[in-house]
Amino acid sequence: MRSTRQGSLGPAINSHALRAFRRMTRMTQIELAGKAGISAGHVGHLEAGTRARPALNTTYALADALGIPVQALLTNPSAVNA
Repeated sequence: MRSTRQGSLGPAINSHALRAFRRMTRMTQIELAGKAGISAGHVGHLEAGTRARPALNTTYALADALGIPVQALLTNPSAVNA
């Protein structure tokens, strides 16, 4: 994994956690995508588990958009030091 956040392949996201946090914030996939700067289709794939390892900057953007620490989205929270 590269040392910078931009474009680095990140650790696996927990798809169930992503969906649960999105629902707790009462956001649609489209709204979350807009706040995170990614496509709604990408959010859908991450929630479905068909894409588990987005770029690290995407993981941080999702966490920021949801107002949670990045570790809350990871299958292995010790994989990233935020």
